Amino acid sequence: MTVAARSRAPRTPDGSVILAVGDIHGRLDLLDGVLREVGSSGSSATHDGKQLVTVFLGDYVDRGPAARGVIDRLIELKDSGFCETVFLRGNHEQVLLDLLDGEETTARWIEYGGRETLESYGVEPPPPGRDVAALRQLVRDAIPPEHIAFLRATTLYAIYGDYLFVHAGLRPDRLLEEQSDADMLWFRYYDDQTPVWDHTVVHGHSTNPKPVVGRWRIGIDTEAYASGALTVLRLRDDQQELLKISQPAGGGPAQTSSWETSDVSYQARRRPAAPNRAPPPRPAPAVGAPPRRARAGRRWMFSLVLPVGVIGACAAAVLAIAGATGGKPDAVAPRQAAQANALRIVPARTEVARIAEAAPLTTSPGLRGPAGLPAAAPQPEPAAEPEPAPPAADGPPVYRVQIAAVPTAPDAERLWRDVARDLPDPMRDKTMQVEAAQVGAHSVHRVLVAGFADGKAAGAFCRALTEAGRGCLVRKSPAAQAPAAPPAERKVAVRARAPADES
Repeated sequence: MTVAARSRAPRTPDGSVILAVGDIHGRLDLLDGVLREVGSSGSSATHDGKQLVTVFLGDYVDRGPAARGVIDRLIELKDSGFCETVFLRGNHEQVLLDLLDGEETTARWIEYGGRETLESYGVEPPPPGRDVAALRQLVRDAIPPEHIAFLRATTLYAIYGDYLFVHAGLRPDRLLEEQSDADMLWFRYYDDQTPVWDHTVVHGHSTNPKPVVGRWRIGIDTEAYASGALTVLRLRDDQQELLKISQPAGGGPAQTSSWETSDVSYQARRRPAAPNRAPPPRPAPAVGAPPRRARAGRRWMFSLVLPVGVIGACAAAVLAIAGATGGKPDAVAPRQAAQANALRIVPARTEVARIAEAAPLTTSPGLRGPAGLPAAAPQPEPAAEPEPAPPAADGPPVYRVQIAAVPTAPDAERLWRDVARDLPDPMRDKTMQVEAAQVGAHSVHRVLVAGFADGKAAGAFCRALTEAGRGCLVRKSPAAQAPAAPPAERKVAVRARAPADES
């Protein structure tokens, strides 16, 4: 459940204490400080009858000086059995594996942080322009097979209680099962949009001088390789504690302290809720169109020429006015209001979810409330299509609104009661449907609201939820549809963008 929709703070599973470790990037000295904290927290958890779980968020290699030592330590921790360990994959591990598997077709990994990684294995990095095949063989010879096996065994995400741990993050307008591997490895947070998934996301990848605490996420990548501060998030029941692992001023082993402050700007900059939106699909280039890199160069030139042209035009206008008024600044006519739609980016409409039913539906009576929808100013339609699809042969399409995807059926019942309590008017005559699905190794229960006459009514309900700060997604399916096979086990896909695009 999202923070805005919860009647309680997010919690860890009963009997568990969780340590989440940010991006290490070859800082063995700071990792040793983390391991001392793991030992201390593990002893304390055992004394209290709890189990310690340590989740590493990925990016173990590149940029820092001791990638080999970091992998050695992590393997030792895993083999020790001291605590439950989860090792997530970061985008840097993915790029390295892509290079080894022939998916990476350039030698840019060297400038992307691979130079320091090779040096940590005692190998002189190749000069610029080295053949990719030769670089691939050099990496295969340098990195021990057990280290490669460790990297290949990393996973994309893990769920514990109300928390979801992932390297980069989740797109707020996609359900968990709709997130691509590239999303989980490369996504960056720039906004505070109300999500349609239902966990507090703990992530790295998006760097910040201090940990970031948003309404639905906690970011703990504090750029340890450069700042010298590695962040650990300790979670116990409904308590959250941000720990700073850093070198003391006079040198010596890394020490643990508490972050005195965190970046809460994503909480302070809460904006009016708006329907979740997804970017439109990128059209395929026309036959004979210039390559993507050339188009990017033209866009870069346009982005440079346009501001220069605008500045020049403004300067010419000011000089002309000044000349007409004798050069007196106070004689310049009042500036006209700018056009409201000039250079304005209009968000795209959200795509309608077209996911086959993953399991039979179980239905229970909805909770009732007073009649009538709250009056609201006209807003863009949410996820539903502007025109309903033609009726199926066996009946009209069924519209439902998904409001959650929670771990258990009791969580679904609790969320339903929360929504019915907070939004009694829209919830009148509505019915809850719980849809069980398997997402990789995890079971989820999608909470859907049924009882809409058409897509317009479902859209109005979804608008009422977004105005209340809750995520929602309009879903449309035929009146009768055979359940589809459960989704296949998620596998890690190749990287979808170049290393130079994001780090």
